[in-house]
Amino acid sequence: MSVQGTNQIAYTFGDCNFRIEAHPYEGKTFLELVQYDMDNTPEVNMHVHTNCRAAWVYFLTNLKAVLEHGIDVRDKTRTTGSSFSTFFDPSIVGIDLQSSAHN
Repeated sequence: MSVQGTNQIAYTFGDCNFRIEAHPYEGKTFLELVQYDMDNTPEVNMHVHTNCRAAWVYFLTNLKAVLEHGIDVRDKTRTTGSSFSTFFDPSIVGIDLQSSAHN
């Protein structure tokens, strides 16, 4: 993890990196989240666009609730793991990642 000044945090998570930058915007704070350095494969792209996107929305929404209202909205009763995931299976909607990897 690295912190640059008071407006950027960078972190390695799993096989990729992300950074969060804070920018002033109309008297408030705008957070920009960038996830990068992932493999460019159909499997990784599907995971990033489903699980990671949903998880970031979930965690950033919770951060907003904590900062603005002091309420932690995370589901602390989950037995499926300690981090949020949508557990999206692309085959449910007819996407066969095995065959698309060979095209």
